[in-house]
Amino acid sequence: RFSQWDPNNTAKYEGTAEQWDEAQSLMEKILKKLDVPYSVGIDEAAFYGPKLDIQIKNVFGKEDTLITIQIDMLLAKKFGMEYVDADGQKKMPYIIHRTSLGCYERTLALLIEKYAGALPTWMAPTQVKILTVTEKGDDWAREVERELFSRGMRVELDLSVVKAIFYSKSIFLPKIYFTFFTMIAPLCPPKPNVADIAASMLASIPLFGV
Repeated sequence: RFSQWDPNNTAKYEGTAEQWDEAQSLMEKILKKLDVPYSVGIDEAAFYGPKLDIQIKNVFGKEDTLITIQIDMLLAKKFGMEYVDADGQKKMPYIIHRTSLGCYERTLALLIEKYAGALPTWMAPTQVKILTVTEKGDDWAREVERELFSRGMRVELDLSVVKAIFYSKSIFLPKIYFTFFTMIAPLCPPKPNVADIAASMLASIPLFGV
């Protein structure tokens, strides 16, 4: 969206009509040169200059600004910034404000909404959680934790001994993508059972088989 000022509502904007016309003309030329499709938003500009907004709809259908590029016509003047142009004359530059992902909080909120809290594995604070159903599996669980940590994964170890009736709460409510829980069988080497919250499934796999 090409967010422009409203020449009929100048009270809320700083700068002269000439400055606004120049800045908006330059932005329009850039958009046309790059052949970028856009819509025009009158009276959507910042008070200090026009801007380009990349709009998205969140999970509720509400429109949010994800990325913005703004031309600031005031900051250089306030700081007394000047440059010498090709004609030898001193001129005031325009400052460009650019953000790739918007503010951190807004971006994080959009991601949490989109994924309903179950962030993709590469983004999740905890990628793997390891649970034990018996103290006999503690040493093995620590071994799994060390190995996964050495491979660069973010791991959480819970040795509180999870009872079978609490599996669903321990595995699915925290929305950690993969949960390993140990099942120790007599005369058999331990191997993890993996819960995948995306598929809501349980599977038994060999050690480090994922």
